[in-house]
Amino acid sequence: MVKDLAACYGAGVAEHVAQIGQSVPASQFGAGQARLASTSAAARRAKMEASGPRLREVIGTHIYRGVLTGLNEAFIIDRATRDRLIDEDPRSAEILKPLLRGDDVRRYESQFREQYLVWTYIGLPMRRYPAVFRHLQRFQADAEARCDQGDHWWELRACVYYAAFEVPKILYPEIAREARFTLDNSATFVNNKVFLIPDGTHYLIGVLNSAPAWDWFGRACSALGDEGAGGRLMMQAIFFDTIPIPAASDSDRALVGGLAEQAQALHARRRERVEAFLRALGTSPAQSSSKNVLEQPWTLTEARFGAQARIKHLAPDEALFREVHGATAELTDQITRIEAEIDERVAGLYGL
Repeated sequence: MVKDLAACYGAGVAEHVAQIGQSVPASQFGAGQARLASTSAAARRAKMEASGPRLREVIGTHIYRGVLTGLNEAFIIDRATRDRLIDEDPRSAEILKPLLRGDDVRRYESQFREQYLVWTYIGLPMRRYPAVFRHLQRFQADAEARCDQGDHWWELRACVYYAAFEVPKILYPEIAREARFTLDNSATFVNNKVFLIPDGTHYLIGVLNSAPAWDWFGRACSALGDEGAGGRLMMQAIFFDTIPIPAASDSDRALVGGLAEQAQALHARRRERVEAFLRALGTSPAQSSSKNVLEQPWTLTEARFGAQARIKHLAPDEALFREVHGATAELTDQITRIEAEIDERVAGLYGL
């Protein structure tokens, strides 16, 4: 594939293609074949395909997309609004669900930003929730104009798989530049930038977060930009659910699953330290994002921490930073070791 047009035109198209081109044997063409892939990549794919069934066969059902509201201003609310609606009527809590968005779903962890879904499913007895109804009435005109709605203007569009949000499930974002699968056991809802796999096994999340699996996704999914130079993959289910999952023995499944469970627990501990750190500095996860370097204190020097804190108008507490830096760096080292072992063991299960 030509990725550098300047170099191509500079050298001449024919000469440049001759330099970077690879011969592809005729055997790689045909239904289900790798087609335009190098011989080594095709051989790697063949080994992975021989290792076990496709994901869609393993889960035995569909991969689902998160909720599309058609009017986020009305149906996605912050904690202050949620708390106010519950104060006005405690029954409001029944239909105000914690919500994760695409950027909140990270590798082995969720970063909850205190967003909530107003879950007005079709058939909801709206009279039972007067405070929520008054909130939605402020947006009635726009809600009535939505294409995506139920039988009444206050209802969300039809969805037959709401039950899947309230059981253990694997979440992943629609677009990602690295493996970002996390196991959710907290009945959290997700928006339409997140997909969910109705499977709560640590073995599966260990496989999906592994380096061999990400290599597969890089070859199977469409990319935004050059995936080899920081581009992001579009993880649509039509391509995603074709990945083979190794048919491992019970002992191998338990081993990989146990390591993945440890990785998720360590990520959760590190995230707890980060969130406490943000609050101690005078901000919060709700006011932050994954792009905030203060959310990765283990990567910062003390000087950079101070500069970033001042940029964000926070009081730089150097003693606090040193404590959190040390604790999160130690957890990161443990995470790195465990995830490297998962990569190695999953590669072995794929026969690589």
